[in-house]
Amino acid sequence: MTKAPPTADDELKRTAREARRAEIRLEKAAKAKRKAAKEAKRKARAAAMERHAAIMAAQPHPQAHWDEEREAEARRIKKLKRQLERRTSKDKSPRWSIAEKPIKLPDPIQQPDLDSEEDPAPPPRPGLIPGTYRVVDAARLRGGLLDRPRLPAQWTARRVGERLIEAHAVLRRLPMNVCPKEFGAAWPSYRYEAGELAHQAGNQTLSIGRNVIARTATADEIARMNEALPWPMQFLSGGSGAETLNWWASHTEEYEHEKAPLGLLQVIADMLNAAKEAVR
Repeated sequence: MTKAPPTADDELKRTAREARRAEIRLEKAAKAKRKAAKEAKRKARAAAMERHAAIMAAQPHPQAHWDEEREAEARRIKKLKRQLERRTSKDKSPRWSIAEKPIKLPDPIQQPDLDSEEDPAPPPRPGLIPGTYRVVDAARLRGGLLDRPRLPAQWTARRVGERLIEAHAVLRRLPMNVCPKEFGAAWPSYRYEAGELAHQAGNQTLSIGRNVIARTATADEIARMNEALPWPMQFLSGGSGAETLNWWASHTEEYEHEKAPLGLLQVIADMLNAAKEAVR
């Protein structure tokens, strides 16, 4: 007996059964996957708890730390007690005070003998450049004079001459950067060795001051120069008196009463006194 061929309904039923079986297999696979994931999470959580328990077991107990702190505090208190005992057991006998008179007075400072005719050597002054300070002459001290002469009560011929000489000396020290200027060149001056200077000194050709640093004028000296230079032109307007006085002041380094033009200087002094100018 031959089997009848499947009909269309049979094919549909078979296809439906296979689809159902495939759906069941997919559900089982998804369920198994979810179960495996849950199991992996549980195992990871259990492993983490085991590690945490191991770490906590390795840590010291808090009670031991508290015991160490109490022992350290006890040692600190003992140390403070010992320090307090040392302070309270010190000798508190009265000490010497600066207000009390010392037992032995120091030796008196030796004063200079001004009555002696011999001038003592000036005391050494370390750290000072020679020429930047002045030593008071003992002879002038014996005479009751100061190291610097006092200014007169009113203008005199000598004081006017000193001021003019000082003004021209300051003028010579000023640099001449504009015309008319002194003779010179753009090249700097030569510097000579000690042997060359000695040779020039023997031949009478040594230029004094070539290797010396030029000293410029201060602001106070320039102000005094500007005050004194106009005096000859201001008070000696007639004749050649101003030219003569300026020539004398520019060629004189120190005031000499015998060589000074006393008449011209006295005229300027009288004019300054009449104007009630303060002596400077």
